[in-house]
Amino acid sequence: MAACLQLDQHKIDPETQIKVLGVELDTKLRWGPHIGKVQEKITRQAMALHRITTSTWGATFKRAKLVYTAVVRPAITYAAPI
Repeated sequence: MAACLQLDQHKIDPETQIKVLGVELDTKLRWGPHIGKVQEKITRQAMALHRITTSTWGATFKRAKLVYTAVVRPAITYAAPI
């Protein structure tokens, strides 16, 4: 039995997951949904970084570290203090 909210002609059903400031939360306030989304995002970013830094061509180590520091690390650590 789930409570619904009725506003004029609109019926709003409860959600099992919500996104608040980029953090995915479930009804028990567990980190499962958020960690899953972060893992998907990091996998995509790591593969993109791997593609642009091959051994025979591509970005140098210095440039790859800059991309990692600017893009990948913030995605991993977002909402970590919470």
